[in-house]
This record gives sequence, C-alpha cells and structure tokens, in this order.
Amino acid sequence: MFGVGKNNQVLGVDIGESAIKLVQLTHHNNAQTVTNVAIEPLHRGLFVEGQIVDAEQIGTLIRHTMTQHKFTAKRAVACVNFADIISKRLIVRADLRALELEHWIEFEIDKFVPFPVSELNLDYQFTKDNEHDEERQVLVTACRKTTIDKIQSCMEFAELEPLCVDVAHNAMERASHLVIQGMAGGGVNGLTALVDIGTSSTRFYVYKGAEMIYQREEPFGARILIDDIVSEYSMPEDKALYAIYNKQLPPSYKTKVLKPYVKPMVKEIERGMLAFEASGVNGQIDRILLAGGSARVGGLEKILEKRIKKDVKTLNTLSLLHAGKKISSESLRSQAPQMAIACGLAMWVPDGVL
Repeated sequence: MFGVGKNNQVLGVDIGESAIKLVQLTHHNNAQTVTNVAIEPLHRGLFVEGQIVDAEQIGTLIRHTMTQHKFTAKRAVACVNFADIISKRLIVRADLRALELEHWIEFEIDKFVPFPVSELNLDYQFTKDNEHDEERQVLVTACRKTTIDKIQSCMEFAELEPLCVDVAHNAMERASHLVIQGMAGGGVNGLTALVDIGTSSTRFYVYKGAEMIYQREEPFGARILIDDIVSEYSMPEDKALYAIYNKQLPPSYKTKVLKPYVKPMVKEIERGMLAFEASGVNGQIDRILLAGGSARVGGLEKILEKRIKKDVKTLNTLSLLHAGKKISSESLRSQAPQMAIACGLAMWVPDGVL
C-alpha cells in the first residue's frame, strides 16, 4: 500500500481501541518464522472511533512494549481501517505511461471522494487483466494524508521505520489465506465467512477461495464484555483488560458475565450471515472463521457449530507458522485469533520479495 521497504524482519503493528498488538516475523527463503509477539492494553481515549488521538503516547507505549519483550525489528507495517479508505475500480488505457496514469487517476478519483486530491494519499494496483489488452482494470485506494501522518508519527515515536501503511482487511486476507486453504472445501469456489470481533464493532468478511468478495461492519464488540467486567468486579479498565488477556478472572466470570455476552454475539453472527444472503452475492457460506479477542471466549466455536450446522474454527495463522526458539507453540495457539491483523501486517512483502 502506501510505501515500500526491504528487510528480513518485519514488525506488524495493530493499533486498536483497547490494545496494541505486535507480531515480529523473520522472512527467509519464502518462509516466515514467528520470533516475537506481544499485546499491551491501551488506555481509553488514545484511540477513538478508529482514529489515533495521541500519537506520542501510543508510540511511546509501542517502544516500551518492544523493549520489555525484547523485540529486535526496526521496520514496521501498520494499517488504517477500512472506514478510512475509499476504493474504486477504474478502467484505464493500457498504453498510459506511469506519470500519465498517475495524473489520470488523480483526475478520475476526484469525482468520487469528498476531499481535495491534495489531501489524499493514493495507491493503485492493476488487477490480473491481460496486459496486452487495450484497456486494463486498476484498483485505486485513497486515504486522507492526516490519517497516514498520525500512524507514521506513532512509528517515529516508537523509533521504528514504517515500511508500509496497509489496510486492515488486506492484512486479514493475508492472515486467513493459509487457514482457509487448510479447511475442508476451502478451495477456489468455497465461501468462507471470517468474523473479526473487535472492541466496538464486529467485521464480517466473506471470501471466495482466498479473495474477499463481501464485508459488513456492525456496532457490537468486546466493549460490552469489558464494561461488564469493570462493573461486576469493581476493577479499573486496564486491570480488566489485563485479566481478560491473561485469563485471571474470578470463577463466577463465566456464568455472571461471559454467558450473557456470548448469546447476543451469536445472534450478531447469524444476522451477518443473513445480511450476506440478502446482498445478492451468489452462493451460500460453507464455513466460518473466528478472529479477534472474543473468538475463544465462552465456547463460541462449539455454540456456533451447533446453531448453524457448519464448520467453525478460530483463525490460528500464528500457530501454522514456524515458531522461533523463544516462542511457545501453546502461546501462539491461544493468542492467534486476536493477533490476526498484526500477523497479516508482518506477512507483508513488497512485490512478493523482501
């Protein structure tokens, strides 16, 4: 996306509303090794409605977390949310040279965005059309420069060099590719729903094979669970987040807090499936992947399988990659669903080669 770079160590940085998630991969001979992972709770107010509020505090926290957990990567890939971008597929003359193409894209995209082109960062890539055709299809992605600048500021305060600012759903697509391939019927024509349960919202993606063909976002997320824990056990939010991530909640947590949270979550996922079926996209969902911090809570996987009669699994890309000497395989399995975007960011490779 918005930038390029070259190194054999890549740090994926996923800045979310409730936590910062870091995944460090080492790339070598087309293989990727997980060499470090970390998750650090983020104080409320630093990242609000998908926007960075205080880049210095977030960047400093990233740097502190890297030091504490002995990360060694110097270059990073972060991301913007889907809501921060405007994407448009355009048909262009195949004989346009690079500079002519850029000018043409700027002229055309100005018709579709509510901001002046001067305030945007633009990225484009050709689809797999025949290069010898007279016309080609190009996917143009636009994002406000202020959004990119805030992410870059975070990286600078963290003393990192940004390789790229990607889009979150691109990272999710990368992270889910290996898992979808390994699922029964997850080939070219199989339809897989990926449900990413975030703090304030749940994103519902549908893939045909490895290609994303549909997405939807609903304002339901783990914030409900966090607030209920804070209320039930009279603990500060940062301690509640720490207790969730480290599984240190009281025995009554499952019945008093978790069970009431899981029921509406299941209904939201079922609603997402119905919305897809009503969207006009051909085909029915064959299987579901769960991602995000709530993916493993309350036996959600088994409850969904029983309700919808389809194969349901958690997204475990991290555990499919080779683990470095200092990384616990069990730790990777337990953290994988909530680290999916960070993992997908760390998997980013410019032009397919580092």
